[in-house]
Amino acid sequence: MPRILIVDDQPDLLEMIRAGLSLSGYKVCAATDGTAAVYAAANFAPDLVIMDVNMPGLSGAALCARLRQATGCDKVPVLLISAMATPDELQASLQAGAREYLRKPFELGQLLQRVEVLLSQV
Repeated sequence: MPRILIVDDQPDLLEMIRAGLSLSGYKVCAATDGTAAVYAAANFAPDLVIMDVNMPGLSGAALCARLRQATGCDKVPVLLISAMATPDELQASLQAGAREYLRKPFELGQLLQRVEVLLSQV
């Protein structure tokens, strides 16, 4: 069963994603900020990380970099989600190791398709 770490500071969206992925057969861990995500990644060993670009504390790019360095998740795919990311923020996050971007709002089916594709590339 693939393990997915979700990082978003919007509780309703975080719960919707968590529930949808769990019902689709994934083991899910959720974090509401970058610091919690780094800790969760070290203890949960995710196969995929889904994270918001704009969060309190660590930006998407900073979190990608920290995940790659601190937890040994250097090969774990990262899917960015955001409604308000600037082109510079997206570029920085992609350069820091994110693989793909999904604009909010999105439908659960769209997210599940992206998840399947990214996990198949691991």
